Amino acid sequence: MIKHIFTLIWNKKGVNALILTEILLAFIVLFAVLSFVFYNTDRLEDPLGFETKNRKYVHFGNLEGMSDSTRALAIEELKRSLQDLELVEEVAFGSEVGPFSGSNWCSGNDDLGYNISECYSIVDYAYVTANGMNIVEGRDFTEEDLNSTYQLLIDNKTFMEESFGDKSMIDSIIPFDGVETKIVGAIDEYKYNGEFEESANRILLLSNPKFNRFTKLTNAYLKMDPSADVAYEEKISRIFESTLKTTSFFIQDAP
Repeated sequence: MIKHIFTLIWNKKGVNALILTEILLAFIVLFAVLSFVFYNTDRLEDPLGFETKNRKYVHFGNLEGMSDSTRALAIEELKRSLQDLELVEEVAFGSEVGPFSGSNWCSGNDDLGYNISECYSIVDYAYVTANGMNIVEGRDFTEEDLNSTYQLLIDNKTFMEESFGDKSMIDSIIPFDGVETKIVGAIDEYKYNGEFEESANRILLLSNPKFNRFTKLTNAYLKMDPSADVAYEEKISRIFESTLKTTSFFIQDAP
């Protein structure tokens, strides 16, 4: 009887092998899907690092044709005019590397005797507050920092831990792209490309023509009163159009 069973199996070895192969492939696919789900679930447990509720982003680009001085004055006027709007609570500006931009500026060096790498954004002094970031050590930027003799930065905990271990580096001076740079604060996280991004070394550099004059602020970040509706964007749009003398900008709600 047993011999007969083995004979039947042997006679159908081609069909049985195909079934076993299909079962094995199904398990491999299932394992891959579950691994992907668990991997991304772990990423979701880390904070995003900034607020998206009641936020609007305005992308206005490099404003080609404007001189640097005219551009600086236009952005100052934009800030004043937007702050005068009743339902705009905070106004900040930043470079093209910002929340959900899909852009990255990264660099690395061994000026301290070992390799340090990071991705960074150029931001104005109101950026941390306007985006609801959480300072966990040190302090935020201030307008008075524009008079600093050093380039200033705020980093995230991942950069601090990977670059300096348990040592606090607040108020320390480090080289960054050949410029003496002072660390004034640290935020908990800054996953600017979304929830599924891995925690990585992130730096905010304070926009200051003395140190990063070739980098332009191209985006505005607005914290809005919860009562502001879509129709309120018309007021914002008119300010950008009249100040920048262009319609080449677009407004979006934070995802």
